[in-house]
Amino acid sequence: MREPSKTLLLGVGLIAFGALLLEVALTRIFAVTMWYYFGFLTISLALLGISAAAVACFLKPDRFAGEQHLERMADFALRFALYAPLAVFVHLRLSFTHYYLHHLQFYFILGLQLFLFFLAFFSAGMCITIALFRYSGRIGVVYAADLVGAALGSLSSCRCSTDGAPWPWCS
Repeated sequence: MREPSKTLLLGVGLIAFGALLLEVALTRIFAVTMWYYFGFLTISLALLGISAAAVACFLKPDRFAGEQHLERMADFALRFALYAPLAVFVHLRLSFTHYYLHHLQFYFILGLQLFLFFLAFFSAGMCITIALFRYSGRIGVVYAADLVGAALGSLSSCRCSTDGAPWPWCS
């Protein structure tokens, strides 16, 4: 049984942290820059990207979770680090104010943006899925790192408490 290194567990936690923070941020960004109900699209994008990564890893386990798994994880972590800010930048630079639902240009721009966000979530999902595949004998430890990272990402996305005072870590 292979033991995951502390560095690998930290990496899984940081990827989960970043993915959940991106998801919460996109929910807020979509609700403001487009229509409020597009905020719910973020959850679907995250689930689609992460699920597609799991399917890809299941179909090609030797390619992704084989002996070169650390290099693959580093590659997908770098992709996540590039795609996430690029997708947000593209989304914020392209305006939806002049487009209507029946215009083809609206669907093209929306499709491009959603594809970039999908790539970001797919890349994050591949990092976590490769770790879960490769260290399935210690899946509890890897999953715990994933959950801790996601929990910290969720907590860090909270801007204020119910009484309006900022949380201590958001000051």
